[in-house]
Amino acid sequence: MRLSQPNRVFAAEDARRRPPENSSWVTQHSSAWCDCRELHHRSTSVLVCVWLIAGVALWGCGDDENDPPNPSANGDSGPKFAVLTELQGFGASPTRLINVVDTLDQGEVDPRLGIELGGFSRLWGLPKTGAAYSTDETNGTITKWVLNSEDQLENAGVVSLAGIGVGGLAFAFMAFDDASRGFFFDNLSGLGAEIDLDVMEIVAPVDASALLDDSIPTFFGEGSFVRRGNTLVGFTNATDRVQEEVSFVSKVFTFDLDTNEFAVEDAPCGGLVNSIVLPDGELVMTTNPWVAAIHELDPTRAPEPCLARWPADAPSPSPTTVALNSLGGGLPTGGIIPAGGSRALVRVLNTANTPIAPDATGLTLAFLLPIWETWSLDFSTDSVATPLERLGLAGGIRVFVTEDGVYENESSANFESTILVRTDAPDGLDPGLSVPGVPFGVVQLR
Repeated sequence: MRLSQPNRVFAAEDARRRPPENSSWVTQHSSAWCDCRELHHRSTSVLVCVWLIAGVALWGCGDDENDPPNPSANGDSGPKFAVLTELQGFGASPTRLINVVDTLDQGEVDPRLGIELGGFSRLWGLPKTGAAYSTDETNGTITKWVLNSEDQLENAGVVSLAGIGVGGLAFAFMAFDDASRGFFFDNLSGLGAEIDLDVMEIVAPVDASALLDDSIPTFFGEGSFVRRGNTLVGFTNATDRVQEEVSFVSKVFTFDLDTNEFAVEDAPCGGLVNSIVLPDGELVMTTNPWVAAIHELDPTRAPEPCLARWPADAPSPSPTTVALNSLGGGLPTGGIIPAGGSRALVRVLNTANTPIAPDATGLTLAFLLPIWETWSLDFSTDSVATPLERLGLAGGIRVFVTEDGVYENESSANFESTILVRTDAPDGLDPGLSVPGVPFGVVQLR
């Protein structure tokens, strides 16, 4: 599909501010789950796979007399974070809100102070640039949010993707070159666009169709778009529309920031969802608890959990992979969570302690039951992970990286509530902000 010439030309290359190399420039998050929903786009009803996890919570609007004061509306210059949360449960139409908080290390998110967004919205942004961007599935738009003089979020511009043929953003993904230049990609159609974030206008179309699987929905791996010089690198995975079968083939890609073109090849193993970047810039990619759960139930429906490595100075990943279950003592193992330096966490399903029910599915086993243990390893010294003394968790992984720390979700059964835990704290895992439901995006505004 050819598109009309863009109506605005972005600034010259030498005017762009370049971020550091070997840094991930998507919003600070990681996810590894999806839910099959029937969405109505215009007159056509289609089933699409939307990446989400579930949290059940019902909240009233409250009245003015009972609403607590807004602790963020103080006009100071301290840290501020935008947090997107989902408040309703698995299989229901979700309610998602953006709140502003002063810290991720303590306190609670009060949904009565949030701004309600459309269903399946996601939050993206670069740290400490003063802006966050929400993608709205319901109307195919991207909204820019900034802090006003009272440190509350206000709408600073909207761009519609309808002009490039994207009607809904259920599969939206954003990446960034710098604070002024961003990209949008639709994983369902393979359509994309370069966006001038200063004025919220489309600069040029981007073709991402080479990344798609022809038969089943394709997703970018969480933690994709890692900066290496003038390219962004990442990976994909693909699943059927009921999320009970995973493609045995993933793809890795480079995205050239000068030409806006993708180069794509097959990854060393399939089902790659989560990742971390080691201190030397190496990208470590793994399958997640959902892939591990399906493989444990039926090895013909999902690849064996694996770990693949992409050295910082290599054009392609190493062909040698590691059986991820070997890190977890032979138990079903999935996901990888940065824990500072060369340290990482993985989720392990201890089937000796938690036998698998005969009627279990990949989704229920991975996301709805708090049965996954947290294990730790150091890539510089360890060949296997060791279990930590922590309560069992649901298997869905969310990771939020800020300039001040790394946080993961520790969520209850059915994702009714979540505590953000700092994984790179000097004294071990440090519990922080309490969130109703589950967070779907955290952006450090300043």
